[in-house]
Amino acid sequence: MDLISKKDLLTETGISYGQLYRWKRERLIPEEWFIKQSAFTGQETFFPREQTLSRIKMILELKDDHSLEELSRILLSDSDLTVTRERLAEARGIEDGFVDTIAESLGKDRYSIGETAAAYAVYRAAKKGGIAGSEIISLIARSAEAMRAHPVNDSRCTIVRADGRVHACFTGGPALPRFDEGLETVSMISVGETMNELRILLEDKNAKSQR
Repeated sequence: MDLISKKDLLTETGISYGQLYRWKRERLIPEEWFIKQSAFTGQETFFPREQTLSRIKMILELKDDHSLEELSRILLSDSDLTVTRERLAEARGIEDGFVDTIAESLGKDRYSIGETAAAYAVYRAAKKGGIAGSEIISLIARSAEAMRAHPVNDSRCTIVRADGRVHACFTGGPALPRFDEGLETVSMISVGETMNELRILLEDKNAKSQR
């Protein structure tokens, strides 16, 4: 697991000790991300690096436009929201290609926020790894059962390549997946943070149709 110490986290993000623990109380940063470990100076607090840095960056970007209560609702609300193809198409900031890709991959025009986030994580991770077109459509379609079965919050999607074919692997928690030498890790992305980003984009009042 790639961890960052509390001291380094505060230095890298520029936030204060008070902000960090206020956001913890508001549940903007999950309590389980505060990991106590022994160090030569005594017990210290560490965090899963990628997830925590991503979450803090998001909070800093949004805190001027949303109250902490609103951010908490956006980040922590249940994943029972239904998203239509039309709403995805209207939302500003979602890549246009994804709207057609998820519809073709899943064979429907209405999705839960959880499966939308998982599909978008696959889509973005695949594109990041240089995968495109029909290969992404096939990848999302083949991942549909795994996407429904795996919890969205705090999970990540890893794209791997084996024998010339790409696959999506879903894992929970901050621990990074480990594969044998026969698999090549192409890219990795947080599904939980992708869902949070989608919630924010879908709640944006300035949709494409309003510009």
